[in-house]
Amino acid sequence: MAGEIVFIGGASGVGKTSVALEVHAKLSAAEVSHCVVDGDYLDMAHPAPWHHNLAERNLTALWANYRALGYSRMVYANTASVLPSVMESLVEAMGGDVEAVAILLTCTTETARRRLRERERGSELARHVESSSQMAVTLEANCPSGVHRVSTENRSVHSVAADVIRLTGWLSRQPQEDPVSPSDRLRRGGARSVHVAPADVEAKLALDKGPCDNSRTHIFNLTAGAETPRFSKTAARLLASGWRLSGIFRATSGNALSISTGLDRSLNGVVPATQRVNAVLDNPYGDKTLNNWFNPAAFAQPAIGATGTSGRNAYLGPGSRTLDLSLVRSFSLQNMHRIEARVEAFNAFNWLRWGDPITVFSDANFGRILTSADPRILQFAVKYQF
Repeated sequence: MAGEIVFIGGASGVGKTSVALEVHAKLSAAEVSHCVVDGDYLDMAHPAPWHHNLAERNLTALWANYRALGYSRMVYANTASVLPSVMESLVEAMGGDVEAVAILLTCTTETARRRLRERERGSELARHVESSSQMAVTLEANCPSGVHRVSTENRSVHSVAADVIRLTGWLSRQPQEDPVSPSDRLRRGGARSVHVAPADVEAKLALDKGPCDNSRTHIFNLTAGAETPRFSKTAARLLASGWRLSGIFRATSGNALSISTGLDRSLNGVVPATQRVNAVLDNPYGDKTLNNWFNPAAFAQPAIGATGTSGRNAYLGPGSRTLDLSLVRSFSLQNMHRIEARVEAFNAFNWLRWGDPITVFSDANFGRILTSADPRILQFAVKYQF
């Protein structure tokens, strides 16, 4: 196989050029060698030179020049490029030995018209709006099922470009060889599809199985109370009788945590906070101090276009313990009047209760604990009943 090409087609206003440029940006960021051609400019002239096959002839020359410099992949954007007859002629212009993926971008007629009105400022607006509706019907009716349909409706260019790249397979793995010739495949309507092996799907699903976000493996609560007796001697009774001491001790194991990339490594447009890193070492922990709870060497960013191998909520933060105390006494006054005095201490022993470590791998403070729960808090109250 001498090369690979992805055809990005669709009616005017679906976003072909914008998506092709975003694909170029993402592939460039991933250091994937490729070239980009907008087919509309290969034969843009007046009078129109279509009957001279100028687009194909120019593509032949362009591809030869790119191949001479070592390029083997092309992103080609053009309205009709995904039609079987057009694809076949373009593939033949590139020498015939080319692996092709065809992608038809779609959106509603209203969305296409709105985008064209925002884009076009010259005299071509009316023509583009009219031809867009007609071409959308033509493409949908004549593109075989082997052409991938990707909607751009209510989606960012970033997300659509990520879908296009996944369909090429240029990032996640090498494209699979197909013993059928490209021209035969296009005549059959079978542009190459990228399939994920069932075992790979099961493996990825297994990585998403884990404790819920608020899961605690162990929770221990102990509640106790005591009251001083009523003393017989007047002085002791006035000073020491009726004091009620209550306490609650609580100890828990750490929160379940996931280690996120902090970057869109999989290029799927999903919030980077939900993309997880690769697990490199069996023991992910450092010395479990404030500055080294997680060992940075135990993790690595996944390859561009790939998903991480670390599990969901597979790691634990530090545990916690606290003791809350209250001391209460009620004083009886004349005529059914009473005064209740209360002293409360939350985290009475002022234990340092560590927060969770930074779990964003791209953060310079990854693995460090920079927060803590409340220190000891004292509260005094007096209630008068009458």
